[in-house]
Amino acid sequence: MNRRTVMAGAVAAGAAGVMARAAEPETPGIAFAFEAYVTIGAAETPGPTPFGGRNRIPITGGHFEGPAIKGKVLPGGADWQLVRSDGAVTLEADYMIQADDGTLIHVHNHAVVSGKPGTPDYYLRCAPVFEAPIGKHDWLNKALFVGTVTVEPKGDAVRVRVYKVT
Repeated sequence: MNRRTVMAGAVAAGAAGVMARAAEPETPGIAFAFEAYVTIGAAETPGPTPFGGRNRIPITGGHFEGPAIKGKVLPGGADWQLVRSDGAVTLEADYMIQADDGTLIHVHNHAVVSGKPGTPDYYLRCAPVFEAPIGKHDWLNKALFVGTVTVEPKGDAVRVRVYKVT
């Protein structure tokens, strides 16, 4: 074997090792993005539908803050809830937030609720999707997010903690 053959073999072996390591799946993590305090109005209940019990909860305002963004929740959105036949509830919230610099950001948040609060089987998680203009806040367009939702004791607001999946 000449030197060129040995070097080519070493380079190929090294590249194969790097590619094998790169192909291994990485366990995702999460990083805190912001917490929103969202005020809500009284439920509007149109009644049973072929898909389940429907509720509409008006979003009346609020505020949010995190390490890279803060601002207010704009009134006018709503949380559309569907009570399914299995007792679980799906939520589709659609609203706008406005960063302190004036940037308007559309939020569509899908959530699932099951079980009763305070019991071991209680589950309430969300997956918000953002639509921000290109610029300072477009990092919201370029990642997946998950979150938790807590109903405030008076029932007139929720806290949404949003995490970027890393």
